[in-house]
Amino acid sequence: MHFLQANIWMWLDHQKSLHKWLQSMRAFFLARNPDFFRKNAEVESYIDYIKKENPDVCYLTEVCWIEQRDMLVSGLENCWYKTHTIEWFELWNMQEESHRYLYHIMASKIDFRHNQTEQQYTSNSVIRFLKWKNGLNKEDISISEKIAGILDGGWSRYTIWDMEVWLMHAHSIDQTTVFYNLMAGLASSGNNRQVLVWDVNMKTEFSEEIARNINPNIQRIETNRTYPYCFTQSKWWILTRTINWKMLSWCLPFPDQAFVNPIGVGILNTRSLWPEVTWLKTDHAVNHFYLESK
Repeated sequence: MHFLQANIWMWLDHQKSLHKWLQSMRAFFLARNPDFFRKNAEVESYIDYIKKENPDVCYLTEVCWIEQRDMLVSGLENCWYKTHTIEWFELWNMQEESHRYLYHIMASKIDFRHNQTEQQYTSNSVIRFLKWKNGLNKEDISISEKIAGILDGGWSRYTIWDMEVWLMHAHSIDQTTVFYNLMAGLASSGNNRQVLVWDVNMKTEFSEEIARNINPNIQRIETNRTYPYCFTQSKWWILTRTINWKMLSWCLPFPDQAFVNPIGVGILNTRSLWPEVTWLKTDHAVNHFYLESK
């Protein structure tokens, strides 16, 4: 099974200038204008890339707004993929209903079954305050009703071929809680053909320790650094390189990770391809995993 995983980061441009980077960093909480988010241009490039690589399974996350979601789904289905889409994160700063959610899309050329989805709610007081503040004065009453619970992560479980595939994405400090629960679920599963692919802001030593304590059969697949890809075209050389170095050495060095149960799943090959190779406008690498059932 050839598995492609990509965090498209809503196609926000981190590469060209400090100004654009700052716009991107504040987009989740402060940018209320949907036009700020890139629209249709990058959809075709992702579909073309997927056509060229021809994976069996794709996992695309942080897909922003309804039209991008629908265009990606349509493009994937035209390439003979069956798709499953979930509202993954709620953008409380967005007043437009069309931009309310970030989506994840799972697409497979192999028959699959969606077994379960769970979403988490952050207890991070800073995130809750910022999202609450940006939720004020909205006409939708349900927004105020949801203030007590901020959607900030989740996971889905699928059966693809004879493998149990778990997909996860979390933003806040609560990712450890959902990962504990997910590992416990994997440990209680009777299927040894287990694959976990995720984008979560947790250092690899933390995730490996959790896995080792709860489910020692699960092992992490080694991947190259996947984040960030910033300021490669910026003229502000000293400042932007300093920020980039700080992020590489301290902030989110490995957000994209994968685990397998080696009892039932063999690893044939892995590739982590940076934007300078894929030519996709994102600050994340695209991960390729080549797996086989034992």
